[in-house]
Amino acid sequence: MLHTSPPKTPKFLHLHAVVEELAGFGAKIQLCSRNEVELNKCLEEWRIKGFNVTSSVCDVTSTEQRLKLMHDVSSVFDGKLNILIFNN
Repeated sequence: MLHTSPPKTPKFLHLHAVVEELAGFGAKIQLCSRNEVELNKCLEEWRIKGFNVTSSVCDVTSTEQRLKLMHDVSSVFDGKLNILIFNN
């Protein structure tokens, strides 16, 4: 699963809940965000909870960064992505 990492504010809490629910079922999750600091905060929180979460810093408006993200995701998930969630 690929998920863009939102700030943990009331507006985006449902997205954190989606990550935690799926991770709780054993899903491997890949996050991407432009904000590396916020991304690392999320990762640390989920690692403490024992969730299998990896990440990439990416601005999806950049073609080069999108291509790198897809390469990273392909490597993490052996070329298979089951779920893609965007926050916008």
